[in-house]
Amino acid sequence: MLEGPFYFAWVNPDEGTFGAEHMRVDEDIFDFVIDHSEGDFATLSITVENPKIGFLAPGRKLWAWFAYNKAFDATASEATLSNAVPMFFGRLVGMPDDLDAETVALQFIARPADFAAQKAALAEVMKVAPYWDPIWFSEEARNDPDSVLESRPMVWAIDRTSLEVSASDITNGEDGTITFDEDRVFYDSVRVSYDGSPLRTVNVTATVSWAQVASGEVDISSYCGHGAAYSIVTYTGDKLPDNWPKPGASFDGGWKVGRSTIEKISGGKSVWMWGDDPVLGTLNPHFPGKTVLSPPWAFPQTVLGTRFPGHYLRVALETWKGTMTVAYDASRQRSETLTFSLSADVQKVLTEPDDAEALDLSFSSSEVASPIDPGGALPIQKPLKRMYFPTVRGTQSAEYLIGLARSRLIAAARCVRASFEISFEDAVELGLSLRKSGVLHDVRLPGALAAGKITQYQMSGSGDNGEFKASVTLACSVGRGGVVTAQGGTPTFAEEGVLTRDVQRYEGEYVLPYASDVAYSPLLGSQPVDDGFDFENMRANYIVKDVIKTNTATQQEGVIPAAAEAPKDVFDLLNKFPCTWEFKLRPIESGPFDRNMFLLTTDLKIAKTIDLEADVVSS
Repeated sequence: MLEGPFYFAWVNPDEGTFGAEHMRVDEDIFDFVIDHSEGDFATLSITVENPKIGFLAPGRKLWAWFAYNKAFDATASEATLSNAVPMFFGRLVGMPDDLDAETVALQFIARPADFAAQKAALAEVMKVAPYWDPIWFSEEARNDPDSVLESRPMVWAIDRTSLEVSASDITNGEDGTITFDEDRVFYDSVRVSYDGSPLRTVNVTATVSWAQVASGEVDISSYCGHGAAYSIVTYTGDKLPDNWPKPGASFDGGWKVGRSTIEKISGGKSVWMWGDDPVLGTLNPHFPGKTVLSPPWAFPQTVLGTRFPGHYLRVALETWKGTMTVAYDASRQRSETLTFSLSADVQKVLTEPDDAEALDLSFSSSEVASPIDPGGALPIQKPLKRMYFPTVRGTQSAEYLIGLARSRLIAAARCVRASFEISFEDAVELGLSLRKSGVLHDVRLPGALAAGKITQYQMSGSGDNGEFKASVTLACSVGRGGVVTAQGGTPTFAEEGVLTRDVQRYEGEYVLPYASDVAYSPLLGSQPVDDGFDFENMRANYIVKDVIKTNTATQQEGVIPAAAEAPKDVFDLLNKFPCTWEFKLRPIESGPFDRNMFLLTTDLKIAKTIDLEADVVSS
C-alpha cells in the first residue's frame, strides 16, 4: 500500500482547483498508473481496498484528486500545500471488475465536463486563413471542431489537472523543451522504433465549380445609325416605326431586346427637283452641290418668262433616331481544377522504395458562390466572376490546400519513436506534459541524440515492490532541416505600383504561406480562359460582333432617278430597296468553361530531430 507522499480525495466536479483540503487519503491505494497519449485524455488507474459498496451508489462522489507531496515529511505535524504537486483530476469511469475481491481497480479519466464546449470555442478562434477554408467542407463538417486541425500539424491537448483544452503543435512543444541527459535516463530502457517510411510527396487535385450568373442590359444605340447622333438617314423612313425591334423580342445567342425607341427628328421637305434651272436643275437641294440626273419625264416649262421644272417630285429624306439596349440573363457553368505536388525533403528510413511514400488527395467544392464566409459573404464575391483561384480569396483556398499537404508530410515525417524511462521523482520535477518537447542524449543513437515532441508518457508506482518510475516517448522527425525564403518576381503587365496586387502578375515570384518551410508561386494576375465576356464590364463594342447595313440613303440615291420612267417609279424603286440594319451579337449562351491550373511549390523543409544519415558520432 502507498503511504506518505500520495493523496487521494473524492471531490465534487466543481472542485477543479487543488487546495489544502484535498491533501487527504480517502482510499488506501496499493498502486497507480497515470497514462497520457497524444490527442487523448489522461487516465489514472489505481488499486484500492474493496469498500464492499457500489462506487456508483447515489450520493457518492465520482470525481477525485490524486496528488504527490514532493517534500513529504512523516514527522511533520501537517503537510505544506506548496510542496503538493497535483498529478491528476478526473472522474470515475464505470464499475470496476471483481467486486468480490479484496482489492478493486478503479479507472479515472481527465475529461472535462465541458470538453465539447471548450473545443468548439477554441475551434471558432482558429478558423482563420490560411489554416481554414469552409469551401472544402460540408455544412456538417464545418461545424465539427476537429476540422480546424486538418491543415495544422496540431492535436488537441487536454491538461490532466486543469482539464484545459488547447491545440498543441506535433513537432514543437509550446511549454518548452526538456533535456534528458544520460544520468537521468535508465540506460537499458532506451528503445528506438520506426513507424514505416516517411511520406515523401502529396499530390493534390482540387476542383471548384459554380454557376456564373449575371443579368443586365447593354446600350448598343451607337450601332443604330451613322454616327454620334445615332441617326438613321433614309428615304423609306415611313416603315421604321412598324419594323423597329420591340422590347422583349429575341436575338440569337441568348439576347433579348431591352429598351427600344425610334423617332423621326427631321425630314419631309422637297428633296428631288429636276429641270434645267441653272441653280436647281441639276442639284440635290438637300445635299447642296450633289449633281443628279434628270429623268426622261422631267422637262422644262416657261411660265411668265421664268423657267422651272415641268415635273417635280417630293421625296422625303428623313432622319430618325433609334435607341436600343440588349438584355441578358445568363447562367454558365464554370469550373477550375488546381493541381500541385508538394514533396518533403526527408531522410530515407527504408532501403527499398515504398509505394506508400506518395499520397493522392482529391477535393471538390461547389460552395464558392454560397454565403459561407463571415457575414454571409460569398467566397467568389459575386457569382458573375470569371475566375476563382487567381483571386485573393482563391489564393487563400490554394494556401489551405498547401497546408493540408504540409500537415500530412510533417506528421508522417515523425516516423521514429525514441522511448526511455526515468525516475518518478524526475518526472514530477520536469513536469512531463504533452505540450513539451524533449531531447534525449545517448551516444548509442545516430548523432548521439534524438529530439521531438513528447507523444506519450506514463508515471507509475507500486506499494508492493516499491518501484516508482516514468516512461517517455518522443516522436522524432527525419527531415533534413533548412529554410525556404520568399522570392520577389518581375511584374509582367505594367511597371511596379501601376496595378493592384490582385491584377499584377509577377514572373518568378514565390511567397511563404506559412512558416519558412515552403513557398509557392501565386496565380494572381492569371487571365481568364473563356469566350471573353466580362460581366463586370460589358461593352457594346465587344458584344456587337458585326452590323450589316443595307440600302443606306446614299445607296438609295444610286437608283434614283436614273432608272425612273415616271414619278411613281421612284416610289416603286425605293420600296424595293428598304434601309435595314442587321446586328450580329456574340452568343452569350456558351460554356461550360473548364480550366486546369498548376501550382508551383518548393520542397517542404522538415526539421531534423534525429539524424539517421549521421556518419560521425556527435560529442
